Formats: sequence, structure tokens, C-alpha cells
Amino acid sequence: MKRAALWDIYTKKNPKFLTGPVTLTAKGLRKLFDQTWTEGHKQGVQTGRAHAEKGRPQDPMDMLDEVWRRAGARG
Repeated sequence: MKRAALWDIYTKKNPKFLTGPVTLTAKGLRKLFDQTWTEGHKQGVQTGRAHAEKGRPQDPMDMLDEVWRRAGARG
């Protein structure tokens, strides 16, 4: 998910983020956290399913190994 897409989700659920003024209470902070968690989880599940369909490893550390191998090849 791109940054702009996440911002669109926030502003659809919280239109005052676009017009202000915005105050963040403890309840509002919790709502923001919960929204971030939910969207991150959705993205993680989608990524996991896509990797499974392509036959990629299920262990997240295996994916990081692949990234580090690429970075090592550049350096």
C-alpha cells in the first residue's frame, strides 16, 4: 500500500483531518492506532496470500534473506 492510499483511508474515516481543526484525544489516538493496525494487517494478509500463490516462502525471515542477498549483490 502506498502512503497516499493509507491517507485516503484515514480521511474517508476522519474527514476533519482535511479541514481541521483536529485535536487528538486519548480515544482519538486509539482510533488512529486501530485503523493503522487494521490496514497494516489487511496489507500483510494480501501480501502473504500473493506470495503463497507464487510459491514463495511463508516464513517472513526467508523473504528478508532474499532482500539482504540483493543488497549484498549491490554493495
